[in-house]
Amino acid sequence: MSLSRGQYIAILLVALVGVTLAFLPHHSDVDPSADLNQKVMEAVEIIESGTQPPMKAIGMLKEVLEKDPENELALYQLGKFSMISGQFDKAKIRLENLLEVNPNHDEARLMLAQSLLALQDTAKAVEQYSRLLETSDDPNFKEEARNYIEKLKNL
Repeated sequence: MSLSRGQYIAILLVALVGVTLAFLPHHSDVDPSADLNQKVMEAVEIIESGTQPPMKAIGMLKEVLEKDPENELALYQLGKFSMISGQFDKAKIRLENLLEVNPNHDEARLMLAQSLLALQDTAKAVEQYSRLLETSDDPNFKEEARNYIEKLKNL
C-alpha cells in the first residue's frame, strides 16, 4: 500500500507534535518552592520598604509555611523579623525550626545564640556558638562565635 504525499505530511506533523510535546516542560517539573520563595521576597520587600503594615508581610510568611513548613527562607525571615521586633522567644522557636530543617545554616545558628543571650540563657547561647565553631566552614562566622565565647567567659 502506497501513501500519498498528504498522508506522509500528516504522519510527519503528528510525529513533530509528539516530539514537541515530549520536550515541553511538564507541570510536575515546575518547582513549587520557587513561587513560595517569590512570596517570601515580596513579604521582605513590604517590611523593608515600610509601605504596608508589617503584619501583612508576616501573614504572607506564615502562609508560605502552611504550604511548606520546611521553607528555609520563610523560617529565616520570620526569625530575623522576630529578632528585629524584640520578640526573642518567637525568634528562638523559629530559628530552632530552621535548624531542624538545615542544621548547617550558620546565620540561623548565630541568630539563635543571640536570641538566647537576649533571653538571658547564656549557657545555651555558648552551646550554639560552640556548635557554630564545630560545624561552620565560614571563617567569619567562626571568628564571631569565638569572640562571643571569649566575651561571655570574661563576664
